Amino acid sequence: MLLAISGLHIGILMVFLLAIGRALRLSSRHSILLALVVLFIYLQVADCRPPMIRAFVIIAIWSVGRLVRRPAFSANSLAIAAIVLLAMNPTSLFDVGTQLSFLAVAVIVWLTSLGATAEW
Repeated sequence: MLLAISGLHIGILMVFLLAIGRALRLSSRHSILLALVVLFIYLQVADCRPPMIRAFVIIAIWSVGRLVRRPAFSANSLAIAAIVLLAMNPTSLFDVGTQLSFLAVAVIVWLTSLGATAEW
Protein backbone atom coordinates (compact mmCIF):
# COMPACT_ATOMS: atom_id res chain seq x y z
CA MET A 1 0.00 0.00 0.00
CA LEU A 2 1.31 3.42 -0.97
CA LEU A 3 0.43 6.52 0.97
CA ALA A 4 1.65 9.89 -0.27
CA ILE A 5 1.75 12.54 2.44
CA SER A 6 2.38 16.12 1.39
CA GLY A 7 2.66 19.47 3.08
CA LEU A 8 -1.03 20.04 2.54
CA HIS A 9 -1.81 17.03 4.70
CA ILE A 10 0.29 18.51 7.50
CA GLY A 11 -1.71 21.74 7.27
CA ILE A 12 -5.01 19.89 7.27
CA LEU A 13 -3.92 17.88 10.31
CA MET A 14 -2.95 21.10 12.10
CA VAL A 15 -6.39 22.61 11.48
CA PHE A 16 -8.01 19.36 12.67
CA LEU A 17 -5.90 19.30 15.84
CA LEU A 18 -6.71 22.94 16.60
CA ALA A 19 -10.41 22.16 16.15
CA ILE A 20 -10.09 19.25 18.57
CA GLY A 21 -8.37 21.53 21.07
CA ARG A 22 -11.20 24.03 20.74
CA ALA A 23 -13.81 21.26 21.14
CA LEU A 24 -12.04 20.13 24.32
CA ARG A 25 -12.12 23.75 25.52
CA LEU A 26 -8.34 23.99 25.75
CA SER A 27 -6.80 27.43 25.71
CA SER A 28 -5.39 28.65 22.41
CA ARG A 29 -1.89 28.31 23.80
CA HIS A 30 -2.39 24.70 24.92
CA SER A 31 -4.12 23.77 21.65
CA ILE A 32 -1.21 25.09 19.62
CA LEU A 33 1.40 23.37 21.78
CA LEU A 34 -0.48 20.07 21.70
CA ALA A 35 -0.92 20.30 17.92
CA LEU A 36 2.81 20.98 17.40
CA VAL A 37 3.77 17.99 19.54
CA VAL A 38 1.35 15.71 17.68
CA LEU A 39 2.58 17.02 14.30
CA PHE A 40 6.20 16.43 15.29
CA ILE A 41 5.43 12.84 16.29
CA TYR A 42 3.45 12.38 13.07
CA LEU A 43 6.45 13.60 11.05
CA GLN A 44 8.69 11.05 12.73
CA VAL A 45 6.25 8.23 11.99
CA ALA A 46 5.58 9.33 8.40
CA ASP A 47 9.22 9.36 7.20
CA CYS A 48 9.93 13.14 7.21
CA ARG A 49 9.81 13.94 3.49
CA PRO A 50 11.00 17.46 2.46
CA PRO A 51 7.49 18.87 1.74
CA MET A 52 6.37 17.67 5.14
CA ILE A 53 9.34 19.29 6.86
CA ARG A 54 8.72 22.52 4.95
CA ALA A 55 5.09 22.57 6.02
CA PHE A 56 5.94 21.74 9.63
CA VAL A 57 8.55 24.50 9.90
CA ILE A 58 6.15 27.07 8.43
CA ILE A 59 3.39 25.92 10.78
CA ALA A 60 5.79 25.98 13.75
CA ILE A 61 6.84 29.55 12.93
CA TRP A 62 3.20 30.59 12.57
CA SER A 63 2.41 28.89 15.88
CA VAL A 64 5.24 30.57 17.74
CA GLY A 65 4.10 33.88 16.26
CA ARG A 66 0.61 33.23 17.60
CA LEU A 67 1.97 32.28 21.02
CA VAL A 68 4.00 35.47 21.36
CA ARG A 69 1.35 37.57 19.58
CA ARG A 70 3.60 38.57 16.69
CA PRO A 71 2.95 38.23 12.96
CA ALA A 72 4.83 35.53 11.07
CA PHE A 73 5.82 36.64 7.58
CA SER A 74 5.27 33.99 4.91
CA ALA A 75 8.36 34.69 2.80
CA ASN A 76 10.60 34.64 5.87
CA SER A 77 8.97 31.44 7.07
CA LEU A 78 9.57 29.81 3.70
CA ALA A 79 13.22 30.88 3.76
CA ILE A 80 13.70 29.49 7.26
CA ALA A 81 12.06 26.23 6.14
CA ALA A 82 14.56 26.02 3.26
CA ILE A 83 17.49 26.63 5.63
CA VAL A 84 16.24 23.98 8.07
CA LEU A 85 15.70 21.47 5.29
CA LEU A 86 19.15 22.09 3.80
CA ALA A 87 20.72 21.83 7.26
CA MET A 88 19.04 18.46 7.74
CA ASN A 89 19.90 17.14 4.27
CA PRO A 90 22.06 19.28 1.95
CA THR A 91 21.36 17.00 -1.02
CA SER A 92 17.73 18.17 -0.96
CA LEU A 93 18.97 21.21 -2.87
CA PHE A 94 19.37 19.02 -5.95
CA ASP A 95 16.05 17.20 -5.64
CA VAL A 96 13.64 18.46 -8.29
CA GLY A 97 10.61 17.52 -6.19
CA THR A 98 11.86 19.67 -3.32
CA GLN A 99 12.64 22.56 -5.65
CA LEU A 100 9.17 22.41 -7.22
CA SER A 101 7.56 22.16 -3.80
CA PHE A 102 9.27 25.33 -2.62
CA LEU A 103 8.54 27.05 -5.92
CA ALA A 104 4.84 26.23 -5.67
CA VAL A 105 4.61 27.59 -2.12
CA ALA A 106 6.63 30.69 -3.06
CA VAL A 107 4.23 31.42 -5.93
CA ILE A 108 1.24 30.94 -3.63
CA VAL A 109 2.78 33.33 -1.08
CA TRP A 110 3.54 35.85 -3.83
CA LEU A 111 0.05 35.66 -5.34
CA THR A 112 -1.65 36.03 -1.97
CA SER A 113 0.49 39.07 -1.20
CA LEU A 114 -0.55 40.58 -4.54
CA GLY A 115 -4.19 39.83 -3.72
CA ALA A 116 -3.84 41.46 -0.33
CA THR A 117 -2.54 44.70 -1.83
CA ALA A 118 -4.82 44.80 -4.86
CA GLU A 119 -7.84 47.04 -4.78
CA TRP A 120 -10.96 45.49 -6.20
